[in-house]
Amino acid sequence: MDSYNRAMRYRLRTLVIVLAIGLPLIACGYWRLHYHQNRLAMALRTFVSFRADFPTEPHPPGWELAEFVAAALAKSGITHGGVEEREGWAWDISSTAGSAPIECIVGYSDDGPRQWQIHTYGHRGLLHRLLGRGEAERDVALKEFCDAIDRAIKSDDRFRDIRWYEEGQFNKDHGETWHDSPAS
Repeated sequence: MDSYNRAMRYRLRTLVIVLAIGLPLIACGYWRLHYHQNRLAMALRTFVSFRADFPTEPHPPGWELAEFVAAALAKSGITHGGVEEREGWAWDISSTAGSAPIECIVGYSDDGPRQWQIHTYGHRGLLHRLLGRGEAERDVALKEFCDAIDRAIKSDDRFRDIRWYEEGQFNKDHGETWHDSPAS
């Protein structure tokens, strides 16, 4: 019976320690997550579509466009890992801003006025998401990334019908709601 009581006390003590450390961390992360989501007055648009005169062959199309984007990023001082093929259907340009990995996908969709698309994503690790950290850093990196792309495509005559989208809205209405720039 004595060993049973000792085991129960040990389990109870462990539970108290876990709750004493874990609950404040979770609460802090929850507060930060909602605080950061509500503080963003600017809508960040990270998807862009346009018509442009780039070759659509060989497969996958868009290597020249991806090289153009990579050069524009480098010109803006954004370091990246170069252009890599993405599973046979598009091109990837990866970068890191601080601890925020940035992924840019360049592809050809050939669906009417939005032939070419560039989708840019900022990622945060699980721990950063749980603790509510890294969101502001990711958003700054995404804005710099998208602003560099916007400047480059608007300064080149090959690009027409440039439309920027918020990721969530684009997924809902498939591009019906668009804007002229990456940020408002």
